[in-house]
Amino acid sequence: MALVIKKWKVSETAGQNGEFVHIHGREAGLLSFILSLLGVDPTTTFIVDAKSIRHEQGSLAGFERTVTPISQVAAAGFGYIKPWKKALIIAIIIGVILVFIPVIGQLIAAVIGLAYYFLNKELYVRYLNSGTGRGELKFKRSIIEGQSIDEQAGERIVAIIEMLVLGQEKPRILDVAAGCPTSVKAALDRAGEELSVVAERTRKRADDFAAQARDMGERAAAKIAPLVATSGSASVEVYSGPAKCSNCGATVNLENTFCAECGGKLR
Repeated sequence: MALVIKKWKVSETAGQNGEFVHIHGREAGLLSFILSLLGVDPTTTFIVDAKSIRHEQGSLAGFERTVTPISQVAAAGFGYIKPWKKALIIAIIIGVILVFIPVIGQLIAAVIGLAYYFLNKELYVRYLNSGTGRGELKFKRSIIEGQSIDEQAGERIVAIIEMLVLGQEKPRILDVAAGCPTSVKAALDRAGEELSVVAERTRKRADDFAAQARDMGERAAAKIAPLVATSGSASVEVYSGPAKCSNCGATVNLENTFCAECGGKLR
């Protein structure tokens, strides 16, 4: 049965007690939860250090402890199991019970079955020793102490075991600083670089458009300025007519159109 995690410590560097991995959990289920409240719940402990893998399992029937030297570990792996059979059986049973509700009953059965399928995903870490013995740790997805316990967490444990078996200084699969697979980190780095390039191109185009707009504005202002200056300084001359008649030389009134002496037109 998959564990409900109570303590989770996984690190690529050994702690003060020399442990790289220390996982403590209890069995899932209502009975185990009630026993945990009473302080007598059966627990499982999984510890990995530089020398061995210690796997301790307790239950109402007894207790078992297995110690596997790191030098004897032949293989390790991780994965997950989805309970599709149980989910299907649950959906069928509920559908039969709610058969008197033709549509809504079947919809409720399908929703409950899907919820059970997705919420009861079991993760596992396995290791084999040279004597073909096998150890397995099953646990459910959860979040504890701000850490996400998921598939990557299982991959991380396997990477640490591989590191210790091969005598490496750091895991080959994971990037410790990033806390995720190197392939994922590389993809994220590439995406970040591409976004930076796009942002730089966009900024450059915006600068070019702004420069073009300023240049067009300056040209338009240069063309309009002379016209504005000319219209502002121009004066209108009003025809006042001659003070004397141009034909006879007689003095005339400027308001008259014809000369009173000779009849000549003044303007």
